[in-house]
Amino acid sequence: MTSQTLKLRLSPDGQILTVARLNRNGIAGTKTLWRIRGTSLLPQSVFFIIQTFVRQGIKNCGEKNDYPPARKAVLRALGEAGAACGCKVRIGQDGADVLWVLKGTPLLAIQLHEQNVKMGRLNELLLSEAILRWTLAIRKGGYFRIEPRKTNLDN
Repeated sequence: MTSQTLKLRLSPDGQILTVARLNRNGIAGTKTLWRIRGTSLLPQSVFFIIQTFVRQGIKNCGEKNDYPPARKAVLRALGEAGAACGCKVRIGQDGADVLWVLKGTPLLAIQLHEQNVKMGRLNELLLSEAILRWTLAIRKGGYFRIEPRKTNLDN
């Protein structure tokens, strides 16, 4: 899907995320330091990789108005995006549909929803050990909405 690769590193206290773009030879370029807050987004480079993979996954799915095939495509896309960021990806763990693990630390938990976020399932996500928690609502016509939720940091 994309040839862009990122190298992520988390500070020991889990509050600073360092992002470096890697070129084709695996050499790190510009680094970005990102302070994780109470409800946190991700650096643009990480967000755009997720967005690109998800868009491409839904586009290749073919059935944009049917939730089960779109969900399967989004799960696969999020797994590929996590791998492109150097994370191990776990499916269906810790209250999330997709969990990115960075060097043993749960970094990002993403929960998928059909159309709108279901509050009952959201409570499961908020109990996750992951530092960042997001919901991704898959809508008809190939659209989706990503929303950051409360982190597990005391900011």
